[in-house]
Amino acid sequence: MDLASVSQGPAMRAIFFAHLIPVVWSTQYHWLPLSYPLYNTLFLYCLLWSLSSRDSEDALFMASSINVLAILLDAITIGQYYSTGSSFGNFMAITNLLLRPITSLVLLRFYHERAGRYSGINFPGLPGFGSTGVTHPYQTRGSYEDLTEASSSRGVRVDVPPPTMTSSPSHQPPVDILSK
Repeated sequence: MDLASVSQGPAMRAIFFAHLIPVVWSTQYHWLPLSYPLYNTLFLYCLLWSLSSRDSEDALFMASSINVLAILLDAITIGQYYSTGSSFGNFMAITNLLLRPITSLVLLRFYHERAGRYSGINFPGLPGFGSTGVTHPYQTRGSYEDLTEASSSRGVRVDVPPPTMTSSPSHQPPVDILSK
């Protein structure tokens, strides 16, 4: 599947629900500490924020950062608080942990599409990731199109007359009014 062809809206909703369901089901068994639902709730709020403001790079950057950090936090939390009594809760927490690297890559791709501050980061082995040819790390949205080159390549001729020097009152020599 080519990530470049995936639309952001439906994919973001799918990511939201793919993480919401395991988080809710894993926290119902009360074997995880309160930090687990806290950072997962922050991640889900950032996903909602990025869905509501589709032009904001900040929302996707926050969601991506929390998601990458949550990989480490989930591994530590599951390793420390693993319970043999709630096997379904364990399964849902591990499922959520296994989804995180995939969603991190998808969120990073969407961040690249929104031309975020770090969009020049290259991932050479991954299709759909990589440099967009922009060398400046603080790229603004959209690409610049040189209008003179674009019009000449389309066969449109643009004639601009050269500026002419006209005499205007501001270019006349000053008049001495005291000598009269």
